[in-house]
Amino acid sequence: MAPPSEHLDYKMAAPIEAGERRCQYFVERKKRYCKLIPGIGKNYCGEHILFSSNLIESNCRKRIPCPVDHKHTIYEDQLQKHLKKCNAKVKQNYVYYKKDINAGSGDDALEQNEVSISSMDQKHLNSIIFKVKKCYKDAKIMLQDEVLDHEVFREELDNSMNGISARKHLLQQASLLGHLKKKKFLKNETSFIEFGAGRGQLSHWLQKALSDSTDVKFILIDRGHNRRKLDCYHRNHGPKFERLNLDISDLDLASVPGIKDKGQPIVGISKHLCGAATDLALRCLITFNSNTDNNGSTTESKSDIPKEENVKVNDQEVNEPMAKRLCASSKDTPDKRQVSGTVFALCCHHRCNWKNYIGKEFFKEMDFSPEEFRVMTRLTSWAVCGTKKNDESDHLVNDTESHNQGNTSETAQTSLSRSGGMNAEERAEIGRQCKRLIDLGRVKYMQGHGFNVDLVYYIQQEISLENVVFIASKSVKT
Repeated sequence: MAPPSEHLDYKMAAPIEAGERRCQYFVERKKRYCKLIPGIGKNYCGEHILFSSNLIESNCRKRIPCPVDHKHTIYEDQLQKHLKKCNAKVKQNYVYYKKDINAGSGDDALEQNEVSISSMDQKHLNSIIFKVKKCYKDAKIMLQDEVLDHEVFREELDNSMNGISARKHLLQQASLLGHLKKKKFLKNETSFIEFGAGRGQLSHWLQKALSDSTDVKFILIDRGHNRRKLDCYHRNHGPKFERLNLDISDLDLASVPGIKDKGQPIVGISKHLCGAATDLALRCLITFNSNTDNNGSTTESKSDIPKEENVKVNDQEVNEPMAKRLCASSKDTPDKRQVSGTVFALCCHHRCNWKNYIGKEFFKEMDFSPEEFRVMTRLTSWAVCGTKKNDESDHLVNDTESHNQGNTSETAQTSLSRSGGMNAEERAEIGRQCKRLIDLGRVKYMQGHGFNVDLVYYIQQEISLENVVFIASKSVKT
């Protein structure tokens, strides 16, 4: 509904101009009016028509929140019909849907309390920054520059029709495929899973790079419905893209028919998997490994060997064929259905949260509390806000790509006033240190599950401020 004109918080909202057909419902959370266009002769869109005082407009029909997903409303007299086709209900019927299987654990009430740097005591904020600097120094985090490319992009990169933005994305995708090739992930009989796939651009180029492969599979996961998807290019050429439309938090990967039936090694990929989605995806892959180990792994482990036979092998009292079998089983041969590795381009650490985060144990070892972790996620925005001095004033100027804009906890001017006199370069360095410590927690988590992990600058900072790739590969014991 329209806000009181005298309320200070609403002065920034653009008023609806006379004659403009736009819903008159005011979205308080976004401090603006709804952008949907209502029907002819109506003042509210279908979603907000229940707020209309005009009984003729609302057709005297009661509108209620959907019992499955309260984010949208429906007519009460159409409840049963809606439940049969509700997108939220359909997702819950998937065999691979398992509510919050990858969500982790934590205090939900803690996540609801916003942390505002502007409201913090300056002394307390400085103590956290000092703690970040010390832990970063002790951790001795060193990242190498390793910008790679892939031959499949050469023709497209030479195309003069591509603008600056398109070329930036192509260079990033080329480097990611270069790292996949370097780690020997680009091979036949592999299932590639793109998390946060969006339009599926990364899988699109990956399929082109593997055009000669005869048995590869592409599964694209995204909770949103995206337009202009690139799936259409692969309907008649090469393997088709299979899309799973649900949140990574609810994905039981071991129950996906295409994964369960194929029995192939899995490689997880993503270009700019925002914040907590990275943690959800990594936990999803580790959960899959655990499920295959417990429910259908064909690999015989040491624990499967009877204790008596182990003793006989050590005492050399068993016949030769049995000895060979037991010795072979003692080598941790990886199961084909296991995760081979991941190549995730990281981004948006300010959207991480304590409940979903996989590096809790590492942060506890560094003596960071959940509240301090949340402050650190806010400080990460200093690294990607593209801050620089304006020639005429001391205001910060936003100069980064649109992917990294919005959702930061503070405005540029507020961040400047709370930075304790630090210049733009010093603030950016603090933000980067917070990012790398969050990433280090992820590294420790994956290492604890038998993966080798590298953090690499995969693209120049001038192309993307989010230029770090998280590369994990399964350790093979010999």
